[in-house]
Amino acid sequence: MIGTTLSHYRITGELGRGGMGIVYQAEDTKLDRTVAIKILPSAALASSDDRERFYREAKSAAQLHHPNIASVFEIDEAVPEGGDAAEPRPFIAMEYIAGGTLQDKIKEKPLSLPDAVKIASQVAEALKAAHAKDIVHRDIKSANVMITEDGVAKVLDFGLAKTNQSTMLTRMGSTLGTVAYMSPEQARGQEVDGRTDLYSLGTMLYEMVAGRLPFAGEYEQAVVYSILNEPPEPLTSLRTGVPMQLEWIVNKLLAKDADYRYQTAADLLADLKALDLSGSGMSRRSMAATSAASIPMVEAASPSNKPAWMWPALVVFMALVAAGAWFLRPSPAGLGYAVPAVFTLDTEDGWDYRIAGVSSSGRYVALFRRSDQQGIEQELVLRDLKTGEERIVLEQQVWQVSFSPDDSQMLMDADEGVYRAGVTGGAPVKVSGRSWNATFLDSDRVIFTTREGIRVTDLDGRSPTWSVPSDSARYFESVQWLEGSTVLAGMVLGENQPAVVMLDLETSDFEMVLNDAWPLGYVDSGHLIYLTVENENAEAIVARPFDLDARQFSGPSVRLFDDPSSKDWAFRFNFRDVLAWKEENRNFRQEGLFWVEPDGEMTSIDAPQREYGDLDLSPDGTMLVVNSRLDQNENQEDLFAIDVDTGNLTRLTFNGDGSRPSFSSDGSMVYFDGTMDGRDVLMVKPSDGSQASALLDIPGSTNGGSRRWVRNSPDGDLFAWSNRGSNDTEIRSVSDSTRWQIIKRGEATIPGPFSPDGRFIALAVGEGTRQEVQVQEVFGDAYWTVSLPEHVWATFPRWSDDGRWLYFLADRALWGAEVRTIPTFSRERPREIIPSSTGMRYFDVHPDGNRFIVTAPIGDPSAESEGGSNRMRVNLQAWLNEIAPSTE
Repeated sequence: MIGTTLSHYRITGELGRGGMGIVYQAEDTKLDRTVAIKILPSAALASSDDRERFYREAKSAAQLHHPNIASVFEIDEAVPEGGDAAEPRPFIAMEYIAGGTLQDKIKEKPLSLPDAVKIASQVAEALKAAHAKDIVHRDIKSANVMITEDGVAKVLDFGLAKTNQSTMLTRMGSTLGTVAYMSPEQARGQEVDGRTDLYSLGTMLYEMVAGRLPFAGEYEQAVVYSILNEPPEPLTSLRTGVPMQLEWIVNKLLAKDADYRYQTAADLLADLKALDLSGSGMSRRSMAATSAASIPMVEAASPSNKPAWMWPALVVFMALVAAGAWFLRPSPAGLGYAVPAVFTLDTEDGWDYRIAGVSSSGRYVALFRRSDQQGIEQELVLRDLKTGEERIVLEQQVWQVSFSPDDSQMLMDADEGVYRAGVTGGAPVKVSGRSWNATFLDSDRVIFTTREGIRVTDLDGRSPTWSVPSDSARYFESVQWLEGSTVLAGMVLGENQPAVVMLDLETSDFEMVLNDAWPLGYVDSGHLIYLTVENENAEAIVARPFDLDARQFSGPSVRLFDDPSSKDWAFRFNFRDVLAWKEENRNFRQEGLFWVEPDGEMTSIDAPQREYGDLDLSPDGTMLVVNSRLDQNENQEDLFAIDVDTGNLTRLTFNGDGSRPSFSSDGSMVYFDGTMDGRDVLMVKPSDGSQASALLDIPGSTNGGSRRWVRNSPDGDLFAWSNRGSNDTEIRSVSDSTRWQIIKRGEATIPGPFSPDGRFIALAVGEGTRQEVQVQEVFGDAYWTVSLPEHVWATFPRWSDDGRWLYFLADRALWGAEVRTIPTFSRERPREIIPSSTGMRYFDVHPDGNRFIVTAPIGDPSAESEGGSNRMRVNLQAWLNEIAPSTE
């Protein structure tokens, strides 16, 4: 074709080839300009229907004029110079763009986060303009996006867009590369709309950040299967520095169900513009000492889950004990640091801490912490006990931490896999999928224990040098190398019984040394530390001298602790005989009740100062029902009714039974969840405190195990609750047992209140470390997200009495969105009503809609109070050597 003419275009060169034809550079001899010509196969318009549809849709696309869309100049058919007159070729003449495709740019290397977001925003602007004219592209992919020499993205091939059914052009263009960008509904051959283009844009955004497609394979069928059935690997596990907000946006774009995706390009643009890429591109709380110029890309291993067949008591124990700091010890000489007996940690208000590991020298302590606001933050922090400095290392739940012998490296067993990081700084790098136990063998090798067995690899989880598989009779866990020998100490489960075994690195043989015990560590005093288990319950932590050469115990045991649960399940050992545990478990908060105006002005309510929980305001705004402890000496919480004018209390329950209260629509009754005769039941009690009665059995486990939240509809007939076992929301009718619905979305779906007209229910939907506020039809499938992508943890939705506003807490601030429920639900973008500085934890809105009642701390949150403090004492004792003489 080069050197020939087509109509009034002289072909001067080839620009590219694809499933829908060949693109040439050409000279427009009429207007004396350079253009790009896409010449389609003659068979593309084989039928009159195809030809009619092509011209109709191409004419619509030619009307698109936008800086991010390649302009279409002409659509026609012509016989190429020297061609067969009986076979005219359809072609599209379009704007010539000097530059390269986005696909070529990605092949060089993944884009910087700002560039990826910039290009995604420009493509979204193009889609916004096209969708406004009811034009769906259907083939958004990186090969169809040109990047000009000035860095501007321009979308190609809108001249081949379809507005109705798929045509021959689509079938001809279904190459493997195109299939990888298809939406699930497109892959099924279903009718599509603009949300399909948004899905493809999500694929492209993922590709720009990760350097690869979210779903790829050697065969088209494998790609389609993944698109329809599998979730993409999280971006944050493939590349450090990716904000959680960006991952959330991509996940929403890639939702399998189109109803769960962004509904318009405008909605996507709003979230992209609000995206915070500051702090070297880190997530909401910046990880210290991380440079954007050194973002490691790590290929993740396949995940393995914790065993489902463990007994409940031992699972709870090991989830927190899991002895994560068992490693080779360096010589104590020259460390220049003495292990303290006790250190006190001043904590932020509302944070709960767990000990994750202790370094070899005892200088560093790894602490996992989370907020009391339903998990606003989950992160691992590293405390230097010598300098007092603390830094955030990883922002996800961490089960245990192991340190290298020289204290230079740390391994973190986390929810999303095993990560390695430098102790003094550097970004964490994912080295493996989920592991039951990851610990150092020496400074250069790591031991991983998974469901498949044990393997020893290099520090990056590759180059295995030794492995032992699991089989039907043994499941290894908590494995540690015993210094000075060739064996590993591990636990094996045979017929659901724990035991301590020795595994030989040279022969791969293993031998049993102790039954009904769980190994916790081997320390340099020569003691094996283990947990004894009796009747499926953790009984005691024991130290017993162990002869490595003979591979047997050499003396009597000494019980270090009976009833380990009394120390908050938080023991950690290291090789220098340091035993750490958290001494104080829970602080008693001194809180008050306040009226808060929208301008933030707070007025105290004359009510007792104590720790308050979930609350509900009566329909007339005069009474409050709330969870609380009578004083700091009580372990149980009960329900109290409070007169908000006088502060007088009426105690509604007396046995710690009852939570998540709500008033009936007339304020005369209080509903709450409780137990009766070992059954979970919905309770109803007059608000004056008289006798309670059971209204409805709540299906599920007994004795308080199945429910968390109970809500009632305005007419009192419908009740919604959240089941612990399935983490879904169930709605049932009192009057009609056949009228019920189960709502399950994300990892947990927690019901909020029904809308005042009873047609919708507000929900808190959690997924990993994020939670959204959503609204769903009570007996329908449609739902809408109300909270914003930048909200890490949105919770406690509340409707205004007139149903025109939906309020919720997000990252400790109060937000509100204007909503409408007729003819269907719609919402405006929420805005902040009251800032987080008030320290509120729970709230409700007054019936007049002009003020809010909140629970908030009294005075300085870090100040000491009578019942406790905002401090955590951690015992860190090098004391095991002291008992050694008594065991010889």
